[in-house]
Amino acid sequence: MQLDIHSTRNRTILDFRSMHIARLCVLGRYQYQRAEKDLQAHRHPGMMEICYYEKGSQLFAVGKEQYVVKGGDVFIHFPGEEHGSGGFPEEKGRLYWLILQMPGASVRSGPDAGVDYLLQQLVRPQKRHFRGSSELKKYLEAIFMLMRGQSPGSYQEAGNTKKIGSVKNTDETERAARRQRGSNTRLDKNILAIRLRLLVQQFLLAVLEKRDTKQQPTDNARLQQVLQWIESRLTEEVSISMLAREANLSESRFKAWFKELSGYTPLDYVQRRRVQLALERIAADPGVSLKGLAYELNFSSQQYFSAVVKKFTGHPPFFFSRKQKFPKAGGLGQGAR
Repeated sequence: MQLDIHSTRNRTILDFRSMHIARLCVLGRYQYQRAEKDLQAHRHPGMMEICYYEKGSQLFAVGKEQYVVKGGDVFIHFPGEEHGSGGFPEEKGRLYWLILQMPGASVRSGPDAGVDYLLQQLVRPQKRHFRGSSELKKYLEAIFMLMRGQSPGSYQEAGNTKKIGSVKNTDETERAARRQRGSNTRLDKNILAIRLRLLVQQFLLAVLEKRDTKQQPTDNARLQQVLQWIESRLTEEVSISMLAREANLSESRFKAWFKELSGYTPLDYVQRRRVQLALERIAADPGVSLKGLAYELNFSSQQYFSAVVKKFTGHPPFFFSRKQKFPKAGGLGQGAR
């Protein structure tokens, strides 16, 4: 799927592909004040996407696996993997993502040899989810600031239509950078390339350090176990008592624990996944019996099934079967990064 390079009011995206520096493809950040539409399942062949989730809680899906990422976490999508938000919305929060082109099998000499080596180290072993630090944000924000005032079109501030140097931003990193140099300073292209390579290498080194730091086990592993248990039983009865037993918690503690980690109540999560599975079935066979599908997915009646589907999609099931306007696998509407 084509990379999303369009900034909006809540999203700022830099497109580096024409610069051919430090394997950079795209750097983006968003700050959502409310939940947005879900992120469709998509792939980045030959590219690695490194996400740093500064604030909030977000569910990511990689293939059939579900992960809950919280503020301060790093999450990596390895080359060619299908990933998205699994039919769940992009939640309120602040996220950074950096997409880099992977090098060939062997590291060659050249200006990007250091970046190439670090990318290859990140690929093996494929540890994708771990705690990060605010240091990662510092390097990414420095790249945003470095690009401010450079060649036309290389930087677009979300929601801005004025000249690059006139954008108002109260971020502490930006204020410090403006004190150090004027916001419209145009760097020599060689100096720009050197600074970009240094920042990317510093960022990747910090990610590697965090990945390899021995961290205390978190509740996330237990949550993944519960999510996998739910995934294998979407067509069966799922109760709070069953889920609590799987997590080895009391029912009251389990409900609070699940909501704290995932951002959803347990039964809301189950219903969302059942609706997503229903849409996938309708997409595969638009003529499928909706009544039969409702009972297959353990809804008490077709009417209740229709009400739940409409709650999460805005449309009843027959809208998707008759109009055949179903979402692509893994998503209910938002474009890919």
